[in-house]
Amino acid sequence: MNTGKLFKAFVAITALVSLCLAVYSIVSLKTITNNMSVQNIAALQVECPEGTPISSWNWGTFNEVGQVKQTTFTLRNVGNTQLNCNVTIENLPDGWTISLSRSDWTIAPGASTNLTISLRLDEALPVGDYSFSLNFYIP
Repeated sequence: MNTGKLFKAFVAITALVSLCLAVYSIVSLKTITNNMSVQNIAALQVECPEGTPISSWNWGTFNEVGQVKQTTFTLRNVGNTQLNCNVTIENLPDGWTISLSRSDWTIAPGASTNLTISLRLDEALPVGDYSFSLNFYIP
């Protein structure tokens, strides 16, 4: 008979039983009361093409009157409740036209949708930088 293997098996079983008793003792002696609540969180994540942060999105250079550039952004609901969202444009300089594929959405939790924006240079403008605001509202 090989007592070495029997001894090792006995030690392993004893250690396992002791560990289970220690865990049971800790759980049975300590009572923790937690008050929890669940809140509805509406959270919108706007994803730009190629991972560019929306705060630094640049439409690039327009070289001629009538030129149109189009970009599609992904709107993702990263909250845990249905998201109602609308978008508005502010401070669009004279000489430009902008169009949106749509201006309001309802997005389920974890879902996403696209917003396509077309920007058109309508008239010859002085060389310079122009900007406008794209505002996303969650009522």
